[in-house]
Amino acid sequence: MATKKTERTITTTIAEDHSGVTFEVAGQGKVEVLLANMSPESRVYASLFGLQRKVVNAAALDAGATPAEKFAAIKAAAESLNGGGDWNRGREGGSSRIDIVILGIMRHYGNTQEQAEATVDKYAAKKGITRKESLKLWGSTEQVAKAIVDIKAERAAAAAKNADVDADAMMDELDD
Repeated sequence: MATKKTERTITTTIAEDHSGVTFEVAGQGKVEVLLANMSPESRVYASLFGLQRKVVNAAALDAGATPAEKFAAIKAAAESLNGGGDWNRGREGGSSRIDIVILGIMRHYGNTQEQAEATVDKYAAKKGITRKESLKLWGSTEQVAKAIVDIKAERAAAAAKNADVDADAMMDELDD
C-alpha cells in the first residue's frame, strides 16, 4: 500500500492491487474510489491527470531554477515514462530532480542531461566506483564547481527577486 498524507487531516492510500484509492479524513471516516466502478472516460482522464501532475512535479525544483533546468527535469521524467521506466523512478535517492553536479557538467561542457549522466556513469565504471562517488569527484573539479557556484548564485538572485524583499529597506527600518 502506498500511503501519502496530502493534508494534516487527509490520508490517501493506493490499494496494493491498484484497484483504487482510499481517502481517510481524521475523525470523519473513509471513502474509497474503485477503478472498476468508474466510467472508462473517467479512468482515462484520471490517468492523464496523474500523468500531468507527475511530469509537472518533476519541475518543482529549488526557488530560482531556470526554465532550462525545469525543462530538463520535465524531459527526463517524460523520457523515463516513455521508455517504460518505473513510475517512481528518479536519480539516486528517489528524486526526479536533476543533481546539481549534472547541471554543472551540462553548463561547463555544453552537454545535454543525457550526455552529462553518461559521462558520470562512464567515469564511475572506468574507475570502479559508485555513481555517487563519481558525482562527488566531478563536483569537486574546479570547472564544474565554478559552474555550480554560478547556478546557485543565479537561483539565489532569482529567489530574492521573487521574494520582493529589499535589504536596504530592512536596514532603514532598523534606523527608525
